[in-house]
Amino acid sequence: TGAIQRPVTAANDRLYFGAWGGDVYCLEARGGRDIWRRNLGSDVISEICVNDGRAYLGAADGRVIGLSADDGKPLWEFRTKGPIQGSAAVGNGQVFIGSGDHSLYALDERTGAPRWRFETGLGAGRNAKFEATPVAIDGTLYVTGINNNAWAIDGRTGKPLWHYERSLPGGLK
Repeated sequence: TGAIQRPVTAANDRLYFGAWGGDVYCLEARGGRDIWRRNLGSDVISEICVNDGRAYLGAADGRVIGLSADDGKPLWEFRTKGPIQGSAAVGNGQVFIGSGDHSLYALDERTGAPRWRFETGLGAGRNAKFEATPVAIDGTLYVTGINNNAWAIDGRTGKPLWHYERSLPGGLK
């Protein structure tokens, strides 16, 4: 068991949160009683996203995990090639989450099967890991990557709609 450093997610009179050390908790909101607890074997840095009876989260070892929000039982797991620090967003039957492998993933909400993967394509030395939580609005995902980048991505296809790169003083990127 380790430190709890991410916000709590509230859904259906329950509180969900993860911790360093890999523990994921679900508590009764009114009294704080343990409903369930599960250890995933890797630090849980992301906030937990709860939708339609399922909880989605990322782990430091690169896994994206779907759990039953009712009892914490694993439903599916998908492995990326980098740590997951941002939280998932859900829309149109998909779970969207960024990874430290410079990719944004769309996974099937029920099975965890990959639907598409968007890679930044910024190349070596242009660190654009996805550590932020994407926002889904009307079928478009908006996400930022470290090193001053932002994208709008079509949620159905994973194709970029636009890319913005902020310039820093002195021409730094």
